[in-house]
Amino acid sequence: MNSIPKLPVVPVMENSVKQKVLIICRNIALLILGVSLVFATRFYINYQQKPPLTSVFSLTPVINLGQIKLGQPVEAHFLLVNKGPHPLVVFDYEADCSCSVASISSPETAPGDTLHIKFQFLENHLPGFFQRSLILNLNTASSPIVLVMRGKLIGTPSQ
Repeated sequence: MNSIPKLPVVPVMENSVKQKVLIICRNIALLILGVSLVFATRFYINYQQKPPLTSVFSLTPVINLGQIKLGQPVEAHFLLVNKGPHPLVVFDYEADCSCSVASISSPETAPGDTLHIKFQFLENHLPGFFQRSLILNLNTASSPIVLVMRGKLIGTPSQ
């Protein structure tokens, strides 16, 4: 006798589980594709469109402000001279502490021109030594460049 083998009965639930697995796999693939596109775009912007390298000179990368009375403005002025053949481009800059701010004269400086940077320390109400750094990302081989201001606040805090 030929007996017909019984096929296992697949419950309907298994189909919905397969669909859920397929949906999850599709979503993961879309997520990977999206993340890949973001990284590819950032790579293209950051590395393909950067201006050519130039060179920069700073007479005083560290400024010692000496003693300053509490409550007086605390600021340093830095000068960066573009010594290279291409424009000097400031991609971004950041102080090492939220207690200090900086401003630049221009995001781009022509060859031979000077970039002016004003760096201020805002928390000038407590006595003692201070040192603050400003980090600049430029189109130079030595980037990032770190500029430092330091000094000593003297006097008695007002209450």
